[in-house]
Amino acid sequence: MSATEIITELPRLTLSERRAVQRTLLELAAQDEEVALCHQTALEGAMMLDRMDEEGARRQRKGGMSSGRPTRMKKRAKAWERCSR
Repeated sequence: MSATEIITELPRLTLSERRAVQRTLLELAAQDEEVALCHQTALEGAMMLDRMDEEGARRQRKGGMSSGRPTRMKKRAKAWERCSR
């Protein structure tokens, strides 16, 4: 069914049916917001890990030690982001 067909049918619905449609649309919008928030959080986490990797590389060039942990965390964040699409 196309969006045009759905919109054409809306005036024929009862009040309770229109409320059910409205409730469903609001639920879908909330899911979209949750997905966007998850992606934004994953992006911010990956950016933070990038900064940590850069800092670790700077420390290694200066002779400091780096555990390599941010790289593993970054891989996990990217894997989680791929799975959540």
